[in-house]
Amino acid sequence: MAEPTPEQSRPTLRKSLGLFDGITILVGITIGAGIFSAPQIIAGFTGSFTPILWLWIAGGAFIFIGGLVYAELGSRMPDTGGEYMYISRAFGPFAGFMFGWSQLFIIRTSPLAGLAIVTVNYFTYFVELTRVERIAAALFIILLLAILNYIGVHRAGFYQRLTTVLKVAGLMLLVVLGFSLDYGGENLLGTAAAPTGTLGPVGNIIAAAFMVVFAYMGFERVGYSAGEMKDPRRTIPLTMFVGITAIVVIYVLANLLYHQTLGMEGVRTSSIVASDTAVLLLGPLGAGFIAVTVMISTTGSMNGTFMTATRVYYAMARDGLFFKWLDHIHPVYRTPSRAIIAHAVWDRPFCCSGGPSKPSWQGWCSRYSSSSGPIPWPCSGSAVWASARKTGTGCRCIRGRRSSSWPASSSSLFCAPPSNGTTRSSTLPLSPRACHSGSSGGRRGASQAGSWHAGHPPATPFNNHGFVVNAAGTGSVFPLRNCLCGVYLTVPYQV
Repeated sequence: MAEPTPEQSRPTLRKSLGLFDGITILVGITIGAGIFSAPQIIAGFTGSFTPILWLWIAGGAFIFIGGLVYAELGSRMPDTGGEYMYISRAFGPFAGFMFGWSQLFIIRTSPLAGLAIVTVNYFTYFVELTRVERIAAALFIILLLAILNYIGVHRAGFYQRLTTVLKVAGLMLLVVLGFSLDYGGENLLGTAAAPTGTLGPVGNIIAAAFMVVFAYMGFERVGYSAGEMKDPRRTIPLTMFVGITAIVVIYVLANLLYHQTLGMEGVRTSSIVASDTAVLLLGPLGAGFIAVTVMISTTGSMNGTFMTATRVYYAMARDGLFFKWLDHIHPVYRTPSRAIIAHAVWDRPFCCSGGPSKPSWQGWCSRYSSSSGPIPWPCSGSAVWASARKTGTGCRCIRGRRSSSWPASSSSLFCAPPSNGTTRSSTLPLSPRACHSGSSGGRRGASQAGSWHAGHPPATPFNNHGFVVNAAGTGSVFPLRNCLCGVYLTVPYQV
């Protein structure tokens, strides 16, 4: 019996994340501190609630389109690393190198430190802390979450599910109470006030739109943990659809409540808009309720960052673009333990250098993360096209002819590969009538005989065993992959 190679004997990441885990990662990361801090800034750039409402809806539509792009990428490359994988596979190792290093040194670590500080600031509603104690508490929170992620993705996933359910329940409870309770105040939804922004009409709208996008950031990180999902090709697209839809609904309802309760001027002058709204609705109890909700929300977002961003560092090290020490899976817990340690250690200077007593620190973290976070989006978006060109899945359509054995409902347009002398994959439309129930796990495979020939009848039979296709209409027989009825079939071809 052959001895396993060192590569085969290495521990691998545990595939334990399902669809609900994916949704809670997306919702948990996205709903961090943005919905509690962005509305008052956005109100300063607009004069009434109507443009604010349209900005949140339009921003949600924009993010939803982005989610579809990332769903496609996650289905094409369902491996650990997410955006790093998409960019490096499409544009080469240098682009992936630049992306991954920026993730560790600033983009993912500085906002996590900022969220730790926000958590401690809300904790001081219950217990007064000095400046040094606040920094120590922020560092302790980061340490606890690092340990939780170190000892197993299933344990971190449980905390992610718990915090996401609690934060969504808390926000929706506040919304329901706000729309149903008679707190003695008038409806201020229609109030208006002159914008305080000095960028001009167009500049103010652009600035407000940028803050809306910042509040929606986080959906792009779901694919980072694809290597630990049971079925990433199914989980990632469904996560994008369900998670982004839920976030848009929650954000729109929360902003409706804020402006109905406080009005334009009240939202604009508030530094803790959710807390001020809760105090008007529930009295002093409302402030404590929001403080607990924000702490749950921010720690959940931090935990989601540990579950996702650390996989980028591991994937980079695995590809030889980072310190080899980080290419390590813990043999017992099966987590990228050293990458988690690196992330937790690098967060500490951000906590200590500014400190919670300096208001500009939180603003600096928020401004940098909001300005740098979307930079990879166009790169990832164009990676769909670039990867299609590189892998050959982008192909030109030519008109073929159908023989008598091919199902009548099938299309006569099929994809033919570019003739470049390589063996690649091509995606071909497959009729539902050309499928039957397979014997492997309920999958469906091509079985009914059919044929296609690029304009040169008679065509070669198409069945379970192979398919003859190339740009000239002739070639060799290649094995077919299983397919889902009525979708697309990917087959290798040679030209």
